[in-house]
Order: sequence, then structure tokens, then C-alpha cells
Amino acid sequence: MIAIANNFSPKTGIGKYSFNLFKKASKEIPLEMIYFESNDNKIGQMNGVKKITQGFNFPFFNKSISWYFYFPPKIPKGYELYHLSSQFLARSAKFVSPCIITHMDLAPLVLKKEYPFITRFLLSKVLPFYDKMEKIITISEKAKQELVDYGFADKEKVVSIPLGFDAHVFMPKDKIEARKKLGLPLEKKIVLNVGSEEPRKNIPCLLNVCKKLQNEFNDFMLVRIGNRNTHYDEMKKGLNILDANKVSEELLPFYYSAADVFVFPSTYEGGFAYPPLEAMACGLPTIVGQELEIFKNGARMTNALSEDEVFESAKKILSDQSEAKKWSKKALDDSKNFTLDLQVKKTLQVYKDVLGSVD
Repeated sequence: MIAIANNFSPKTGIGKYSFNLFKKASKEIPLEMIYFESNDNKIGQMNGVKKITQGFNFPFFNKSISWYFYFPPKIPKGYELYHLSSQFLARSAKFVSPCIITHMDLAPLVLKKEYPFITRFLLSKVLPFYDKMEKIITISEKAKQELVDYGFADKEKVVSIPLGFDAHVFMPKDKIEARKKLGLPLEKKIVLNVGSEEPRKNIPCLLNVCKKLQNEFNDFMLVRIGNRNTHYDEMKKGLNILDANKVSEELLPFYYSAADVFVFPSTYEGGFAYPPLEAMACGLPTIVGQELEIFKNGARMTNALSEDEVFESAKKILSDQSEAKKWSKKALDDSKNFTLDLQVKKTLQVYKDVLGSVD
């Protein structure tokens, strides 16, 4: 029996990765999930998911001290292989083996000003445990190279496996029907953005670009899905914007299908992000920054630090139907290279290789 250890809910990127992998791979191999549950990441009961809970009432502790001090010593022994779902759980390798780990990114170390000291300090303390891993999976070649460049892993131990979208969920739907279902205006030009409003998401660029687009097109609207940061409330004034915080996975494909263009000017993602891929899988023309070069065949690449460049790219797609159709086709074609089936297949091969090499 193999165990996936995870401390993120399905509503987060890491959680989506962990639960998608668990649900898909458990149909092919004996697999369980060990879920580290706190008061701020509770989930319902699920078959094959074993919970280890703690009751700190401080979300800050749950997002820092818990994954370093509290959970790793409590991970159950007796599994043939442990798959740690993110870099934050690396210290678990001190208590169980053999282990592999999925490395998402080095955001707290690369973007020091955006993360509290305790997060940066504890992450720097867990990363040396990568030496105890049998294999390290990264979500992109960029993340792999970054990990090697920082000296946390030897290149030979790292394998890049891009994340994959669930083709049973994310697929094109009729635009008009999608707008009717969501109560969105039928005639407006709609720009969509999905994700948090962390500084690295470059929200000021998004908002300034959309203000310019609103001046260009009278029938304009921005739809933003994800946690809000009140820091940007002043910038949003005067902009025709729908802020939808909590949207279910089942409804997301309708938002992607209802929009005219997806704009994602993030400056750091570890080389990969779910929202642009999901947009592409729904046939939505997608604009990303150079950080997401992995999507260069399906998304229109821009310099995310240049508002003018992002604006011109979005304006072209919104005003030129042939351009929109071109990027819709490119998006659909390229998304087929990043399916959940491919991700699971490559991950299962890593399991097989590690188990075959462990005495």
C-alpha cells in the first residue's frame, strides 16, 4: 500500500493536485491518503482518506508550525512508499521511509518580501530533508532547474511531471448557455481571471489593463474568481467587475466557457498554474506572462510587467474574431498535452521505479 500525505484542501492548488492524483491513481493501485486536518482545512469523510487532526485555533500556526512540528511525527508507519504532496511536508522523511516528494515552488524564498519570516525560516529548514527522498517530482522544468540552482537537489534525483486537468470536468461549453446559467450579460466583452490576489499574481496590472479595455469597449466586464485582498478595493472602483470568491469546481468550466479571454499576468508560479490550463482546456483564448512559458504553444505569451503589452494582446483578441478563434484552437490543442491521465501515468511510473529499487 502506498500513502499520499497531504495537508491542503481540494480548494487549493496543492490540494487539487493531491486529491486528483489520489482519486485517479487509487483506481489502478492500492493507495490511501493521509490527510493532516486543521480547523481551517476541514473536509468531509472520504473513502481511503485517513485523517490526522489537530485543533489549533490559529490559522497562522496551521500554515506554518503545524506542517513542520506537529504533523510529521504523527504520520503512520507501515506503508511501502510515502508520497509527500508538497515541499512543506519534507520533514516527514525523518520519521518514515521510503519517501518521494512533489516540489511545487520556492516562492517564500524567491519572493521574500511577500511571506512572513516564520514561513521562510521553516521552509529553509525542511528543504534539506530532500536528501532523504528517493525521488523528487517537480511541476515543471523551470521548478526543477530552480531547485537544482538553489542547491537543494541533484538533477539526477528530480523528475518533472507537469500537472494535469481533469478532462471529465474541464471542457468547452456553449458560451451563451454558460452565460445564461451564470446570470452573466449576453453581449458584453468578458475578461476572466482566476486565482488569489497575492502580490505575485500581479493584480494591479490586471486591473489597469481592464480599465483601459473598459475605455476601449463600452460593453466590458471583468470577472474575478478567487480570494479577495482588500488592498486592491480602491483600484477596483469605477471598473465593471464581478468578484466571485467561492466558486465550485463544477461551475468553473461554465465561467471559462462564458468568457471571451483569460488574462493571467502572474509573475511567479513555479513554472506552472492550474487556472490557465483549465481555461485552455475549455477553449478560452488565454494570455499569460513569460513565467508560464510551458504554455507557449497554447497561450499568448506577454511580458507580465508591461501593462501595454498585456492590454494590446487582450484588445486584439476581444476585437478580432479570427484572432479569438485562432487562440481558442491553440488553447484546446495544447491542453491535450497536460491531462490528468498523463500526469497519473508518469507518477505511477515513478512509484514503480522507486519500489523496484528499494530493498
